Amino acid sequence: MRFFLLSGFGNFKKRIARSRRAIALITGAGVIFRSELAILLAMLSISFFLTQKNSLKNVVFPTGLAAAPAALFVTVSIDSFFWQAFPIWPEFIAFRYNTLVGKSAEWGTSPWHFYITTAIRKLMMNPMSYDVCLPIGAFVYATRRFSLKTLFPLAGYVCLYSILPHKEWRFIVYIIPPLTAVSASGAAWIWNRRAKSLFYSCLNLVLVTSVMGTFISSLAMSAISSLNYPGAHALNRLHELAAFSNGTTRVHLDNLSCQTGVTRFLQQPAPERMDGDQSSPLWMYDKTEDEMLLRDPLFWAKLDYAISETNDLPGEWDIIDTVKSYDGIEYNGGDGIVSLLLEGPAGRLGFDISRLMTYEHAIANWVKRHLTAGRWPVIRMKPNLHILKRQKT
Repeated sequence: MRFFLLSGFGNFKKRIARSRRAIALITGAGVIFRSELAILLAMLSISFFLTQKNSLKNVVFPTGLAAAPAALFVTVSIDSFFWQAFPIWPEFIAFRYNTLVGKSAEWGTSPWHFYITTAIRKLMMNPMSYDVCLPIGAFVYATRRFSLKTLFPLAGYVCLYSILPHKEWRFIVYIIPPLTAVSASGAAWIWNRRAKSLFYSCLNLVLVTSVMGTFISSLAMSAISSLNYPGAHALNRLHELAAFSNGTTRVHLDNLSCQTGVTRFLQQPAPERMDGDQSSPLWMYDKTEDEMLLRDPLFWAKLDYAISETNDLPGEWDIIDTVKSYDGIEYNGGDGIVSLLLEGPAGRLGFDISRLMTYEHAIANWVKRHLTAGRWPVIRMKPNLHILKRQKT
């Protein structure tokens, strides 16, 4: 998208080179990673044609026809090898299933205006960016040409994708950098007029404050998002609890744990053992989903530990720890957001945040006593996954 944004600047050769790079990169990404980029590429091609009459013949078609076969060869050869089937083109399979067949609607539907009224606003976060700076950047004379050229293909992409009943923010996340560029042009227009009148001075103050607030909110939301992966925390915790086990340690990972952070990157690699040395544990991970097999007590008898949403497993099991996950925000006092967000990560990194927690509690107590009648934002956590150890008979 950077090359697309810069394609209107510089001399003719630089504009052509940037346009070709943008088309080549989007084509490759669409073929290999995200098939919906084909729609964005079509809208960009129309935009290039309207602004540069010979662009289809000299830029779009030659670049796209060169990039598409190369990307197709890469994805088909690699994915066919790993899936052990030929030919496999994952993005075409997903596009056919979700878009052409329409199966994506089974995952839920949203109104046609979801992207415009909800998704884009949330992705941009700063309300000043979407409600003030973006319209200013699009309509003031100084930035209108750049902004409308940028917004035209993005608007077409969003409108076309709004036809599909199933909508997710990840389908349109690619338009956020260009939208931010247009919004930044509007913000620059406000900033350059901050000394002209009291109105612009106040508007500039609101703009700067909103940027700082958005930055703080982004950090908080990033930290909160880490609380949505109890599977990863549970597996790391199990490795700590059973670090001194000898021999082979067999662990069952249930469906929820695998969906919430458990990956092969977190699994302990097999240690290199010297002639039967059993001093270090050998971890073996089981991810069985067969319901018939999961009801068989003999299956569980072969395991030593389990990370499970339920503690009602066949056999005798002890709960050695429970991992909580994010369950919302409430305003009823208690531990504050800052201490809860930082206590775990800071503890793992060896930082002492006791002074920060003291400051937060002091601020929270003053605010609750004088301003909010005892209300203070608190992150609500709920028990999510149990770490279970099988009782030895």
